Parts: sequence; C-alpha cells; structure tokens
Amino acid sequence: MVLEEAWPVPGGEPEGGPGIGTYGALGGVVFHGTVDVAYARFYLQDRAYRPTVSLGGLAGLVTVRPCEVVLVTGTQYGHVGCTVVVSAHDPGARLDWYEDVEEAGFASPTGVMSLVEWGTANPRARDVDLLAGPGSYRLRYHARHMDLVGDADEDGVMDDYLLQIWPALEAPRERLKVTSASGRYWTEIGDVHAEIVTPPVPDGVGREASAAGRARVTEAMAADVVASTYWSHLLLRPGDHVRSRRAWLVFRADGDLVVYDEDARVRWTSGTAGRGVHATFRIDGDLVVHNADGGVEWASGTHGYEGNFLAVQDDGNVVVYRADGNALWATGTNH
Repeated sequence: MVLEEAWPVPGGEPEGGPGIGTYGALGGVVFHGTVDVAYARFYLQDRAYRPTVSLGGLAGLVTVRPCEVVLVTGTQYGHVGCTVVVSAHDPGARLDWYEDVEEAGFASPTGVMSLVEWGTANPRARDVDLLAGPGSYRLRYHARHMDLVGDADEDGVMDDYLLQIWPALEAPRERLKVTSASGRYWTEIGDVHAEIVTPPVPDGVGREASAAGRARVTEAMAADVVASTYWSHLLLRPGDHVRSRRAWLVFRADGDLVVYDEDARVRWTSGTAGRGVHATFRIDGDLVVHNADGGVEWASGTHGYEGNFLAVQDDGNVVVYRADGNALWATGTNH
C-alpha cells in the first residue's frame, strides 16, 4: 500500500477522510494520499495505454475510454485527497460519507492500471494491480466537498475521492447518489453525452454503448462532425464498431470484420464469416480476428512495432501506423 501524509479536511472531520480507517484493516487500500490535478481531472490508465487523439466530451464524473478512465474533480488545479481500494468483490458503496457516487465498467487488457496525475512538471504515476488480471472491472467513484473548493486556500486540500475497483461483468453506468451542485452539473453533462453518443449506423450493428470501454460507439460527437479516430487497443465483439465520418469498422454478428462507408456499403471484409468470434487491435500492434479456440483466423501482420496505432480515417481508409507515422497496413478503402 502507498500511504502518504493525511490531508486536513473541512468541518472538523478526521484527517484523511474515511477511506483508510474504513478499509485499512481489510487490506484493500492500495493508495491513500494526495493527487495533483489540472483541468479538474486525473486518470487511471492501463499499462497498454498509448497517447492518441481524444475525441468527444466527458460522460459524467467518470468517463471510460480505451485503456483509460478520466475522473473529474471539483478542484481545477492543485491537490485533492484520494483513496484507492482494490477488492475481489463489491466492497459496498459508502453513501454515508460521500455526496456524489457514480460507477461504470471498464476493461483492462493487462490487469495493471496506473493512477496518473496531470498538471505538474513531474507528474507521478502509481501502479494499481488489479486482483483478477486482464478482464472486465467495475469502478465506483465517490466524491465529497466538490462545492467547497472555492473556499480552499492555495495549498490546501478541500475535496477528496474514494475509488473502489473490483472484477465484474459488463453492466451499465449507475449514479448511486447525486447531491452536490457539481454532481448535478456532471450528471447533466453525462445525460447530454448519452443523448448524442449514438449516431445512425448500418443495419445489424449494435446500438448500445458498451460499459466496459469496448467500442460499440466511437465517441460523443454528432454523426456529421466525427473526423478520424485513433486507437491504441481495441476489443470488438459482435455488433461492436469504431468509426469516422466516412468509414465504419464493424465486427459483424456473422464473424466478419467489415469496413462500411457512410452509405452503409461494404468496402472491405476480412473474409472470416462463420469462423470469427471477436476482433482485437492488440498491444503488440496487430489487428486480429480470433476464432472460438482463441486461434487467429485473420491478421494484419503488423505485430512487433512498438507504439502502433489503428486509425479509422475521415477519408474512408482504415490504417495501422507505426509510432513514427509510417503506414504498415491499410484496407485501401479511401474514397
């Protein structure tokens, strides 16, 4: 456990908040201290995370992106208190201590996340080992004193947060408690995100957003303004897709990986119908269609180049690039 100096909190409450006293005896606290934030956010990032162009807005207090979770704070710039609990099962929400509680699912391809600061010259990253290794997890984010940050002095800590993480099957986002003005604001932002996140899609494509960070829906933008999108890691199950304005990369229910254009016409296919069960853009840089035994039915052959990323481009092409921007493979569907 990483235990840093406790922070003073307003209202005569115990220093350091409820997290360490409540969970310390259970052995579930993996971090308890302060985190530097900027633009009112900090992050959990999977070890497989690679910087890419981030499109779309925030979905609430918690926003799940491929290999990354964005966590909103009341403090715009400065320090916040933070406690991280990793458990083998749902440890139960602490609705008594916190004013706003929101939870969402995410997928970790490596089983190791990092608690990442933002906004300092030397941001710290602290590893958080997830108990079940790679797979699907649930994150419950508790927030308190977000509305009091305007009263904090320059070096003080006013708001603090509790993160609970445990293995769980994919499930929709839930807001368990919303009482602060800040919490209500981010709830409204999340509701607007949910309204615009699903653009028109070709027939047979899944229309529900995946809660675990998978890619049924690309980003929170209206269909006519979606430009190129970039991915460092993907898991596509039947009906899942990622897209740009002129290209849809879809893993169909029949097991085929297909590129559609903006008029829902097929421009390219992997030819794996009847054999594929899911597709991945893997950490090693390969785009692969897998069969039920875990074997490879089709691959782009682009593994072995560190920092590869997949681009679904506004010109209709789907391309695997090296980190230096050189193209390794493409569907040839630009139009």
